[in-house]
Amino acid sequence: MVGTRHKDETAIRQRAHQLWEQAGRPEGRDMEFWTRAEVSLAAPEQMQEVNAPPPKPGATAARAKKQ
Repeated sequence: MVGTRHKDETAIRQRAHQLWEQAGRPEGRDMEFWTRAEVSLAAPEQMQEVNAPPPKPGATAARAKKQ
């Protein structure tokens, strides 16, 4: 059980570091990246939505007009 926890923490640490680097290495946001890493490892399909770029302005209105 302890070995599993260590492996989980290592994976979270590596993912958090990756997210931090992708964000430009900002200071003082360590808990944010740790939490995001935990979520991404727990539910990878949900993280795709979190990491997706925001929609372009007007994209929602254009989609509504098509429907």
